[in-house]
Amino acid sequence: MFSQELTAIQDRLANFSPRSKVWIYYSGKPFAPNEHVIQEQITVFTQDWTSHGSKVTADGFVLSNHIIMLVADTSLGEVSGCSTDSSVRFMTNLGKEYELDFFDRNLVLVLINDSIQVTNIHNLKNYPADALVFNPFFSDLQEWRSHFTQSLTASKYKRLV
Repeated sequence: MFSQELTAIQDRLANFSPRSKVWIYYSGKPFAPNEHVIQEQITVFTQDWTSHGSKVTADGFVLSNHIIMLVADTSLGEVSGCSTDSSVRFMTNLGKEYELDFFDRNLVLVLINDSIQVTNIHNLKNYPADALVFNPFFSDLQEWRSHFTQSLTASKYKRLV
């Protein structure tokens, strides 16, 4: 399931600059049964997103019932601090509306058999070293494409195992 979603997202982002900005938000609580409504709200937000009055070329995705990804093509116009703040407000309000916490930095998502398991950062020692974890931090879309999932020992979490 996850691999199919990832392929579909990569296809939709094919025309975005490799230097596009990427924001990843995780929730320990699944989005279901609101996943489709949340995706609709993300679509509306990205279609209406502006930076200093200019439209931001952007897209947004729900992945595997736990991840939201926002992407802004900065080759077509910069994303200012105010427009970034508006995306954080959007995510905060979305979290309040659906009782989801997108800002829990102790949350880690692990990919097991093409599905996501949610764990606390302190429980990573219970996973095999080659388990795939999700990296929530990227400098750009190109880095996201190559480092969204990493083995636990290659990730920023390696010091915890």
